[in-house]
Amino acid sequence: MANIFQPGTGLHHEQLVKTDITKYVQTAESVQSHGFADTFVNIVSAA
Repeated sequence: MANIFQPGTGLHHEQLVKTDITKYVQTAESVQSHGFADTFVNIVSAA
C-alpha cells in the first residue's frame, strides 16, 4: 500500500513549523487513567 501511495513524498522536513505541544501532552497525561467506559461515556455525551 505504501508503495502505491508513497506517503511523505514531496514533504520538506526543513520547512515544517515546530510548535509547542505541551497542551497535548498534558491532555494525554490526564486521560491515561481513563478506562474504556470513561472514554465511551465521554464520546456518547459529546455527540
